[in-house]
Amino acid sequence: MPKVSVIIPVYNVEKYLGECLDSILGQTLGDVEVLCVDDGSTDGSAKILAEYAARDSRVRAFSSPHAGAFRAREVGVKASCGEYVYFMDADDLLAKEAFADLCARADAERLDQIVFASSVFCEGDVTDDLRRWARRMERYYSIAHACCGKVMDGMALMQDLLEHDCFHVSPPLRVIRGAVVRDNPYPFPDATTRADNYFTPLSLHYSKRALAVADRHYRRRVRNGSISTSPESIRRHARNLLAVLLALYRFEPFRAPLRDPSSTLSLFAAKLSVAMYGKAWNLPPEERLSTLAEVLSSAAPEECAFVLQVQMTAMRELKRRPLPETGPLFKSLLRCLWRRLRGGTGNPVLIR
Repeated sequence: MPKVSVIIPVYNVEKYLGECLDSILGQTLGDVEVLCVDDGSTDGSAKILAEYAARDSRVRAFSSPHAGAFRAREVGVKASCGEYVYFMDADDLLAKEAFADLCARADAERLDQIVFASSVFCEGDVTDDLRRWARRMERYYSIAHACCGKVMDGMALMQDLLEHDCFHVSPPLRVIRGAVVRDNPYPFPDATTRADNYFTPLSLHYSKRALAVADRHYRRRVRNGSISTSPESIRRHARNLLAVLLALYRFEPFRAPLRDPSSTLSLFAAKLSVAMYGKAWNLPPEERLSTLAEVLSSAAPEECAFVLQVQMTAMRELKRRPLPETGPLFKSLLRCLWRRLRGGTGNPVLIR
């Protein structure tokens, strides 16, 4: 059994893939298996994977139709057998001593999950906007020292990180015991992106001993074009976050906490909605409404009520933004919910 199963979803990253693989294969802890899942790439990524697999027996390449990183990771998990599982992003890097340090700590403390921090570096044409984005990401991917060094239940760690405003959902910033990933259910959310917001809370729910460290073992790459602000991208972002909220509520152990406004999970759900509207606010209200309608089209009344309540909480938190159009939006959604409760179709129509 290898010490670490490294699972890497790969999608059109030929420019960065070799450097990423070198950072994994060059770890001071070399007892790893590297499971690369080509998620329907249309560039030369598959060829690079074949070349690495041919010259290093630790690398295995798989392929699947394009369905997003969450699905690609599922393929890798099923083939993995390591004591620990680590999810890497194919365009980033890992510090050479990362696995040696993190696995030693996890062994000593008998951890199910260890969470760490990331540094950020710019690549390509470095503009002022890119530098500002990198500084923001550097702050976001840090961990407050007050949260570090304390072994606790995974959900308690999530609460501690949220209270210190340093909770992040990125899978590459955690090493997880293999049994936690392989032996527990992770029902698939209807989201090709943003599913990290679903996987990470579930993985912490299953982790009975978890720990955070402030070490920046990960090196996240930021580049022009890596953050899309097109209307279609924003719609997809909003739709997938709504689908994740619904999936979290459908995970039975989370249902009661999500109904409790004071719970860790309720705080997390509200933050997700604030993040969603932070991007989606400039979309026309009809588009915001149609996105909600799409996600809620097959939802039960109780599920609709939960999603709508979270959206209203997010609206209240976004006090710095003008809210002139929320009345028609939520009047329509509440009427949709009322129709559902009475057994109607409940398809929302914007009410002016």
